[in-house]
Amino acid sequence: FSWRWTFLVPTLVAVVAVLLAPRLLPRDAGAPAEGKVDVLGAVLATAGLSLLSYGLVHAAETSWTSAAVTVPSVLGVVLLAAFALVERRAPDPLLPPGFLVSRRRATALWAVLIASAGTATMFFLLSLYFQQVADLSPLRTSAAFLPFTVVLLAVGPLGGRLVARFGSRTVIAAGLLLAAAGLLLLGRLTDHSPYAGPVLAGLLLLPAGIALVFSAATITMLNDVPAEQSGLAGGVVNTALETGPTIGLAVLASLAASHTADLTGGATARTAAEASGYAFAFTTAGVVFAVSALAAVLLLRGQSKHDLPADRA
Repeated sequence: FSWRWTFLVPTLVAVVAVLLAPRLLPRDAGAPAEGKVDVLGAVLATAGLSLLSYGLVHAAETSWTSAAVTVPSVLGVVLLAAFALVERRAPDPLLPPGFLVSRRRATALWAVLIASAGTATMFFLLSLYFQQVADLSPLRTSAAFLPFTVVLLAVGPLGGRLVARFGSRTVIAAGLLLAAAGLLLLGRLTDHSPYAGPVLAGLLLLPAGIALVFSAATITMLNDVPAEQSGLAGGVVNTALETGPTIGLAVLASLAASHTADLTGGATARTAAEASGYAFAFTTAGVVFAVSALAAVLLLRGQSKHDLPADRA
């Protein structure tokens, strides 16, 4: 089967959800209406993020100054600016202007953004490395990522307990540092790197850090949020989860391609140049994670374990 068949799976899930929704979801016909739906804000935000993402995706395969990148990206930024203006005047804004002013929420949102960006970029670049440089089959490439999945599933449920015990500030910073260590290990890639070495170590440390970041940052985003804004907080987190991979791929894949192109122009073999390009992107991401960990320590001051009851974690 072609890889395109993988898109059939979420399509089938969506069809099942549509069929079951009328039977399983409660009817709200008798509930009192509260406020109005911010349709204009929703349209502007969706169109702006979509255009910006579309432009950034092309940046990984072409010049940042090309029309395929600049035109949709600029239009996306303009629409997002219009969204910000509309939200200031809307009676019931989709995203209240002051919601992200909180230092804690902004820091947590950045942590989610870079965590999702790092994860998506790692999968993309390592998939290329395993198949094009290490010459692994698609099946063996998939198997190589199994340790990542196992660690992610094992550490994820522990995040809430650790936040209740040590506080989200400590857990977010620790998660970012673990992820940074994993990325820096992957930054040691060469065209002859054995799997049972820095590659495997990186695939074990990175998901442990990512799982802690996702758990602690989500708790921080939802903590102290009024009940009527809990859905908004969750929506903002999900938006960061979806936007992060686009930004990460655009920036890091471009860095990898540029570094590879510089080496290919000399005496470096093609496979060695590609491996070096991937390593350079991973190292850059690792530095960003390490700096973000320091920023989290400074910006989340006062975020103690007493901020969140253990039962909520």
